[in-house]
Amino acid sequence: MSNEEKISEIIQAYHDLENQRVLGKKRIHDISKLANEAVFNFEKNNVILGNKILIQVRDAINLLTKERKNYPSLLAEENYRVCLMECMKAELYNSYLVKKEIFFPKTKICLEPDEYMIVLCEFIGELIYQIKPLIEQRKYEKVRQVKDTVMNLYALLVNIGPHGVLKTKLEEAKKHIRKIEDVLLDVSEKD
Repeated sequence: MSNEEKISEIIQAYHDLENQRVLGKKRIHDISKLANEAVFNFEKNNVILGNKILIQVRDAINLLTKERKNYPSLLAEENYRVCLMECMKAELYNSYLVKKEIFFPKTKICLEPDEYMIVLCEFIGELIYQIKPLIEQRKYEKVRQVKDTVMNLYALLVNIGPHGVLKTKLEEAKKHIRKIEDVLLDVSEKD
């Protein structure tokens, strides 16, 4: 084999790898989008549609996990990690709405410990989105239940002494908690 043939072969292998990378990125983007759609439906208490979408997310993640060897460099990229975190947030929301518990279900999604903590912080934000329609519907007891769940999660996360992104996410959650407390105080004063 001549040098030109070797170089041509290397160039072709590079283009093949780049095409796989682009395809993999698109698939990861599509999975993230689906996971966000599931979370959106859970926020709107559309559990049935949220679960249907979550099944599609699980299937897509399982397929991507099986094909992992085709995308070795892609799986180390941040957008893949973010995609897994979005999927886990959808799983967490589902467990909260369906089983009324907060736990990480057994899945093929493997996150780092700090990523689990970030998912929990973001989940606090998702729960807070549920409160506004509950207040508008004057379902104050449900608001208190969600607030208690948020407070329990917040207390758990604060006790680990967060740094960096986790600390920022917790500060955002704290601001939201104050807003909930203000609304509940206004309601109790009116009653």
